[in-house]
Amino acid sequence: TESGTTLVRDLYPGPGGAFDLDVIQSGRLSPQLRNADGRLFFLAESPGLNAEVWGRDPASGVLGLASDNIAPGPISSDPSNLTALGNRLLFIASTPNGSQQLWTTDGQGNGAFRVSDLIPYSIAANSDTAFISGISLLPGGLGSTGARLWKLGESDPIPELLGEFGNLPAGLTGVDGGAFFWVPEPYCNFPYCQPLQIWKTDGTQTGTARVTNVGNFCPGPGGNVYPSNPTDGGNGIFYFTLYDPFSGQELYVGD
Repeated sequence: TESGTTLVRDLYPGPGGAFDLDVIQSGRLSPQLRNADGRLFFLAESPGLNAEVWGRDPASGVLGLASDNIAPGPISSDPSNLTALGNRLLFIASTPNGSQQLWTTDGQGNGAFRVSDLIPYSIAANSDTAFISGISLLPGGLGSTGARLWKLGESDPIPELLGEFGNLPAGLTGVDGGAFFWVPEPYCNFPYCQPLQIWKTDGTQTGTARVTNVGNFCPGPGGNVYPSNPTDGGNGIFYFTLYDPFSGQELYVGD
């Protein structure tokens, strides 16, 4: 309604805006608005602070910082991949020493908490489970593991490993009952290029399996052919677009 539409809060008083400038990306900041069971989370800047996660409680209407404890003060923790899971938010952020980690917050004024020692690459979620791709550090800092996929339920304290791959899973898309993703083959001997593998998981190790091959991963003439625009299609299917030099950009569906 007209009377019910109002400014929530001027986070950046004066001519500047809370979403006007992203110092890291040198462009406009995407707020990444996320609804976690009625609790709103988003990225914004304010005077003296670079991009951080903010949260708004629907009952009290209070708006407050939710991630400044990761890199206190004007240094941004560079939050990304904001993903709602139940009534909390998962996201990727960096500590002042540059360590990229998986964090969570409930937006209740307690700041953010590190979920585990995995180094995340991307996150996606369906209605009750999040899926995270990344790598893990070995004990004692002696290198790292290969590319992995984890799941994290609404009430789970730490992620559960689902599988290990030759390359980082990408294009993570949460769907009913699980998630889809794709994995480039780790090796290619041009001109015998390997296709990308489409995978699906139901949130179990045994239910994480390759669906089909699409496109290619090829450093030679024509370049790589990657899927893009992964989208949940409902009822356990997902859509994506795929470009190749012969047919151009086309729409695909997977189940």
